[in-house]
Amino acid sequence: MVLISVIVPVYNAEKYLERCLQSILSQTFKDFELILVDDGSPDSCGEICDNYAKSDSRIHVVHQENQGVSAARQAGLQAARGEYVIFADPDDWVESTMLEELLRQADTVKADVVICDMKRESLVDGVVKEHYFEQRPRTLKPQDIVSQLLLGELYGSTCNKLYRVKTLKKKGIFFPVGVNYCEDLWFNCKLFMHSDLKVSYKNKAYYHYDLYSNDSSLTRKINLSSMRDYLKLVDFIDNNLDKAVFSYELKWIKFNAKKTAFRTDCSTSEFYSIYPEETESSKQILSQSTYHFVFKWGLRLALNGYLNSGRNLMKIYNNLYLPIAKLRHGFFH
Repeated sequence: MVLISVIVPVYNAEKYLERCLQSILSQTFKDFELILVDDGSPDSCGEICDNYAKSDSRIHVVHQENQGVSAARQAGLQAARGEYVIFADPDDWVESTMLEELLRQADTVKADVVICDMKRESLVDGVVKEHYFEQRPRTLKPQDIVSQLLLGELYGSTCNKLYRVKTLKKKGIFFPVGVNYCEDLWFNCKLFMHSDLKVSYKNKAYYHYDLYSNDSSLTRKINLSSMRDYLKLVDFIDNNLDKAVFSYELKWIKFNAKKTAFRTDCSTSEFYSIYPEETESSKQILSQSTYHFVFKWGLRLALNGYLNSGRNLMKIYNNLYLPIAKLRHGFFH
């Protein structure tokens, strides 16, 4: 058995896939397998994956019809032979010492999960800028980590976490079928709901999250499909968390559901049917938020029954404020 399985779901990534693969193959730690899941990619990704597999016996390729990123990650997880597993997206890349140092951390404290920091990279005036994002949990108690994941204080990503495969199997953790937005947050929430989980944190950024190369990334586009996926996540959380302990977190993610729907082209009736019982708490959360005032007033109008007026303000936010913010700061707020 190899020690670590690295899983990369691949779809429409021919422009940047090799950068990702080269960063993984350049690891100082060598006892790993690389599982590439070609999710029916219409470009040359399948061929690229196969060529890499011919040149390195550690690489295994899974070809499947297009089913989405959740199914691709799950296919990789089912094929994994490592004691530990970590994920990477094909438009991102990693530091050469990532596997070595995360494995050492896991071995030292006998951790089920090791969380590390990340770097977000954006393009500003033609120059790539890095933004360091610390992912230090408030505590290492799984319950507190669930809270931070739901409140957006920690990334829901599976790419900055090393998992013990034995633990995932024992606790029945898998990616939700047919959900391709926030599927990684779903996966992590389901895992961290287990109070006996041993968690460790490594205060170093190994993972580089590329914000500029892939314009078609689902994480950067909000549409009706992603909204409905998010609603499935909220319902899962609502049905599985202790409502007394996580009352604020539940209100927060339901507010986020409203916010997500506001930014799609869902109908008026669809918008107002989403957790109507949370409208007042959503207004309260919005008033305490640090969102830009144009966005805040747009959503406030929608919550008060003026959806189209709110969306007109949203157009100003999207077409005026966000481009300026991107030029100034290199990423969207």
